[in-house]
Amino acid sequence: MAGLLMVSLLACQSNESANARLAPVSELAATMRVMTTDMEGLKTAVAKGELTLSQVDAMIVAHASLATDQATTPSDIKITFPTYADGYIKQLQLLREQVINQADVKQQIDAFNAVLVTCVGCHQDHCPGPIERIEKIAIQP
Repeated sequence: MAGLLMVSLLACQSNESANARLAPVSELAATMRVMTTDMEGLKTAVAKGELTLSQVDAMIVAHASLATDQATTPSDIKITFPTYADGYIKQLQLLREQVINQADVKQQIDAFNAVLVTCVGCHQDHCPGPIERIEKIAIQP
C-alpha cells in the first residue's frame, strides 16, 4: 500500500513538472527566447565574416516588439526597460550598418558583441538569471 502511494505521488510530481514546462510563456519571454536563439545562430556567421544583411534585417523585424511585449510579471518591468529595448534595436541597426558598409570581420564582431552588451545591461537591472548564457554568446577576438 505504501509503495502504491509513493508511485502515485511521483506520478503527480512528474505531471506537475510536465505541465509547468507546457505552460504558456509571456510575449516578452517568447521574444527573448527567439533573441537568444537568433544570436547564438549568428555567432558563427559573424565570426567568419559571413553575416548577411537579410539575417540582420530578419532579427530587427523579429525583435522589434521587445519594448511593448507583455511580461510574465508586468510589475517586474522597471521604467528603464523601454530604454534598454530601444538600445538593443539601435545596436542591431549599427550591426546592420557594418554589414552594409562591408566592414571588416573585427568591426562586425565588435558590433555583434555590442548588441550583447545591451542585453547584459538590461538583465543586470531587470532579471540577472540569463546573463551567463548571454555572455557565452559573445565572440572572443
